Amino acid sequence: MRRVEQQQEYLANNNSEHQYKIVTQRQLIHGDYHQANLFFDRHNAVSGLIDWDLLQNMPRAYDVIRACAYMFQMDPLLSSAFISGYTSQLPLTAEELIDGARAWGMYADHHIWPLEQVYLHNNVAAKRFIPHQDFLPFSQQWCRVAYHLKNDKDIR
Repeated sequence: MRRVEQQQEYLANNNSEHQYKIVTQRQLIHGDYHQANLFFDRHNAVSGLIDWDLLQNMPRAYDVIRACAYMFQMDPLLSSAFISGYTSQLPLTAEELIDGARAWGMYADHHIWPLEQVYLHNNVAAKRFIPHQDFLPFSQQWCRVAYHLKNDKDIR
């Protein structure tokens, strides 16, 4: 409940942002990109991607940043390594990364579905989607990751 109270306090704060306008190119993205939705061939290359029910028209970096949030809980070292690996294969500009991070952050900071499911509808299966840590606005989480991305000042 402490996390819920922290998120509620953040959202009620007059300095909190409640909307964001995407500035880079949108495209259809998977929307739920993570290791459990990937199939690999015998050479460890991705050979398939399943679970397309969250398909969205968003910047490509949104999916990358969202993957970091779900797979690594925005751990700075793991997330920056994932982003560096991704961009070594499919480059993203600093502007695209920032745009994806701000778009995902807007969603993440306002996302309360698991809380509603657990506390209002007694859906205990949704507990796995509630982070077991204090609420931290996504912009602060992103700053920690961005610092590790080659210390590039343009992506902070």
